[in-house]
Amino acid sequence: QDNAVDLEDIDFSTSRNFNLSALGVVLILTALYATWW
Repeated sequence: QDNAVDLEDIDFSTSRNFNLSALGVVLILTALYATWW
């Protein structure tokens, strides 16, 4: 297709800090859920 986005040149890897932050958010949400459920 002519209008398609070319994904070959895009880097989808995430940084270590991003991964740690995401893990922290998940842990906090899990703790809140476990506390008030």
